[in-house]
Amino acid sequence: HYEVSLITKKELMFLLLLSGVSILVPLPLATFQCALLGLQRYVVVNANGIVFTIVKNVAIIGAVVYGGGLVSLIVVTCVCNIMEYVVYMVIYFGNYGYVEKRYYRHSREKSRPLVRYGLKSLGNQIVGRLNLDSDPLIIGHFLGAGWVVFYSIPSRLISYITQLFWSFT
Repeated sequence: HYEVSLITKKELMFLLLLSGVSILVPLPLATFQCALLGLQRYVVVNANGIVFTIVKNVAIIGAVVYGGGLVSLIVVTCVCNIMEYVVYMVIYFGNYGYVEKRYYRHSREKSRPLVRYGLKSLGNQIVGRLNLDSDPLIIGHFLGAGWVVFYSIPSRLISYITQLFWSFT
């Protein structure tokens, strides 16, 4: 049995700040993960991902068991995500030591199709997430949080099986 406490306005602002940091900091650092994947260092990237998944899950369990609440869960998630990408950066610089700068001329004509495709892809990703996550929110709102589990577990199981099938095609 775990107790859930309400958060104050100060804690809410802190959570919003952490959410922004957890998005903005890993974004440029993800370049190093992509560079390692481009250099076909899949084993290194997978091993780092596995280690940080285990570390993050153990830290989340510790935060829940010791009653840290929502703030501690978000702090743990934010710090672990940032540290994972920092490790990618350290691995990259440790093996290659530099980032080569190349300058290209920007062409609006060539970038328009890329921007159109990117916006369509972003729209598809947003709709996909809404498709997966909207049902539990609606059920929780109308029937209460206790009913979400009875719906979401079978729904996610079917979703995982479908995604597994599509990954092989």
